[in-house]
Amino acid sequence: MDFDDLLLDAVRVLKASGEVRERYQRRYKYLLVDEYQDTNRPQYELMKLLADEHRNVCAVGDEDQSIYSWRGADIRNILEFEKDFPKRHDYSPGAELPVDTDYFGGAGAVVANNLRRKGQKIMDRAPGRLADRLLRGARRRK
Repeated sequence: MDFDDLLLDAVRVLKASGEVRERYQRRYKYLLVDEYQDTNRPQYELMKLLADEHRNVCAVGDEDQSIYSWRGADIRNILEFEKDFPKRHDYSPGAELPVDTDYFGGAGAVVANNLRRKGQKIMDRAPGRLADRLLRGARRRK
């Protein structure tokens, strides 16, 4: 039995037995799922089955960092989280990131072209810094 079998069997048991499902829902009132963008469908189903009673899920993830589709990660899990949990509270670090926003501005311009994403905005405390440098560099080359 491998990890995928463990997930699939757990999902089967929770779906088949209301008594078992209720027992584990009482035991796990709060769920934390880190790297949510890298979850696969059985992990998503397991989380939904466990969270169905209390709806206390903290899902941490970034759709722009989803890199494991080759091993079954399903980006729909994070993109549809708001549909699955309509009373959620969203938090995005945005302007509170204590890092060089030039880097995030450039990275944001690259991932903005990804087809399957909700979109995020990193707030730059000094707008245009990277763009200004790129323009100055292009003008110098002429």
